[in-house]
Amino acid sequence: MRHLSKVLIVMGFLVVVPSFYLFAQVGINTNNDPPNSAAMLDVQSTDKGFLPPRMTTEQMNSIVTPPAGLLVYNTAVNALFWFNGSTWKRFIDTYTESDPVFTVHPASGISNLNITNWNIAYTNRITGANGTAPLSLSISTNQLIGSIAVASSLTNGYLTSTDWNTFNSKVSSQWVTNGQNISYNSGKVGIGTSSPVSSALAEFTSTTNGVLLPRMTRVQRNSIASPAEGLMVYCTTCGTSGSLSIFTNGSWMTFSPCTISAPVAGSPIMSQGQIIWNWLNVSGSAGYKWNTTADYETASDMSTAITRTETGTTCGITYNRYI
Repeated sequence: MRHLSKVLIVMGFLVVVPSFYLFAQVGINTNNDPPNSAAMLDVQSTDKGFLPPRMTTEQMNSIVTPPAGLLVYNTAVNALFWFNGSTWKRFIDTYTESDPVFTVHPASGISNLNITNWNIAYTNRITGANGTAPLSLSISTNQLIGSIAVASSLTNGYLTSTDWNTFNSKVSSQWVTNGQNISYNSGKVGIGTSSPVSSALAEFTSTTNGVLLPRMTRVQRNSIASPAEGLMVYCTTCGTSGSLSIFTNGSWMTFSPCTISAPVAGSPIMSQGQIIWNWLNVSGSAGYKWNTTADYETASDMSTAITRTETGTTCGITYNRYI
C-alpha cells in the first residue's frame, strides 16, 4: 500500500508539470481551455478578476530599480500605476461607465525563450520520459517499486523513494494547497524567464505574447461578490469595443490613456496683489486640477471650472501655474 500511494502521487505530478513548462504559456480557467496563442498568461473567468500587488505611494517609490512595464495598484490614491523606465505613471480615469478606449503598447527588445520538450507516455505504468537531461540513478536495471520500474541510466521508470522525497520537498514547500485553491508562499514567479527581476513578484517575458485578463460582460463584472480594491478584468460590453475595468474606491471604473487635448492658457487678469488665471475649456474633459507645481497628485480639484483667482501676488515676480 505504501508503494502504490507513491505511484499515484508522482504520476499525477508528471502529468501536471508539463502544462507549466512545456509550452512557455499558462492558462488559468475551470474549463480546461488551452491558453490563447497570443498570450503568455491566459486567465479566464466570469466571476473573478486579476489582482495586482497593492501598496502605498511610499512603498511603491521604495521599489529598487523597477523595470519598465512594472504594474502596481496604489492604495494611497486608489489608482493603477505603471513604470515607464524612468518614472511612475498613473492610469487616468476619464469615464466611469461611458465608452473609453484603452490602448496597450507591445513590449520590444526581449529575447525569445527556448524550451526543452518532454514526451511522457504511460498505460498501466510509465513507459517513457525523454528529454535533454533525463533522470538517471545508480541502481540495477528493472528494479521495481510495486509493478513500476525504477529509472536508471539505461531504462525509463520511476523515482526511488529517496529521490522522490528530495525532489518533492523542493516543490511542495513552495506551493500550498487549500481545498481547490493553490498559492505560492515564497520566492518569485517567472514565465518566459528563469530569473524574475528583484522588484517584481511575477515577471512575464515575451516578444510575441501578452497577458490576458479575465474577459466578461458588464453584468458579469458587476456580479462579482465583494471585489477587492485594484481588481482588474476586461469588460467586453463596456464601450464600443470593450475596455479595461478596475475596481477602485468602492466602484468599477473604466480606464483610458489621456487622449484628449492639453489645456490651453487664456489671458490672465492682473491687478494689485491678485491674478485671475483663465484657461480654455477642453472638449471631452471630466474636470480640471490646479497646482503651482507640475504634480498631479497634490493638485487641487477644480471640478469643471476654467478660472482660478490667486491672491497675495507681488509685482515684478514671474508666476507659473499648471492645469
